[in-house]
Amino acid sequence: MSTDILSNLTRHRRATTAMEREESGLSWDLGLLFTVFALVCLGLVMLYSASAVMAAQRMGDHQVLLNGQIQKTIIGVGALIFALQLDYRWYQRLVYPILGGTFLMMILVIIPGLGVEQNGAQRWLQIAGFSFQPAEFAKLTAAIFLAYSISKKGKRMGSFTIGFIPHLFIIGLMVGL
Repeated sequence: MSTDILSNLTRHRRATTAMEREESGLSWDLGLLFTVFALVCLGLVMLYSASAVMAAQRMGDHQVLLNGQIQKTIIGVGALIFALQLDYRWYQRLVYPILGGTFLMMILVIIPGLGVEQNGAQRWLQIAGFSFQPAEFAKLTAAIFLAYSISKKGKRMGSFTIGFIPHLFIIGLMVGL
């Protein structure tokens, strides 16, 4: 799989439009991919520069927070590579189950005993020793839902009741939970 990605990167010229990328066989935007990579690297540098002294004093190792973030970055890159291999139409079929699952997780957080309180806020779920904030999934879900809904409605997006109110309702519900 990684040799396919490398061959695509070296064999094809950088396509500037979606049409050129599709014609060249390269299905993602290299400029966007490079920008994301640069921002992740900058974030790692900023994390280290902001936390090295504190981590050395409190935890005995100046790289402990950096190492944890690098591990999460590696997992994220793996998820990115996996997501790049999926056809976007696969997401279209799962929009409503993803939306329902996200709402369910956000409701579970507010139920006493299920939501975990950390730093004075009950915004976390813990499953099999792994804690996460459903609000992070809600951000991705909102992007997937809005992209699907807007593309499905097409020219009807100009109507206030079709193009704005339903989206406001869904996003408002997410924000409210």
